[in-house]
Amino acid sequence: MFVAIGFVGIARGYQFLYRIHERQVELVELLPGGYVWGMRSLHDSDLNSVDIELLYLFTDADGQAKEVLKVVGAGHAGTGLWEDGHFEILNINDNGIKVVFAGVEAASNCNAGGYDKRYQYQYIDLDNDGSQEIVKEGEECEYQFSDEKGLHKTACKDVQEVYWFNGTEYVRRP
Repeated sequence: MFVAIGFVGIARGYQFLYRIHERQVELVELLPGGYVWGMRSLHDSDLNSVDIELLYLFTDADGQAKEVLKVVGAGHAGTGLWEDGHFEILNINDNGIKVVFAGVEAASNCNAGGYDKRYQYQYIDLDNDGSQEIVKEGEECEYQFSDEKGLHKTACKDVQEVYWFNGTEYVRRP
């Protein structure tokens, strides 16, 4: 049984993997983290919950579609540092939890000299091998402060990255 929980305030969350055998519960793995699992955003008290999603992105050693979990959370690491829609794709088995990919929908550091990043993700089998690649598209901007404009975005650039499953995790190919 997999459980992901999060606490609002100082953003923190935990992922638990339990094994249940003959009415006995055994903790297999505990992963602490800095994300409030189950919340997409902590901005403006937007505490709408999100569910764990089942994905079938690649096959196992027997060629069967492998079920993996996508858990979504939000983080707030300090003044001006935010992550909305942080997600991890997890391959879970009896031995533990393996993060095969982690991403974020929006990340910002709204302090002077900070950044604003916005991404969308698609799961597409680009090379017809039976495994879906993860395509990340979005925009990355820098924040600058000036006396005339105050804090504003500048130096924006488009981002497109493709990640392939290498049998263990998703990796970016140049």
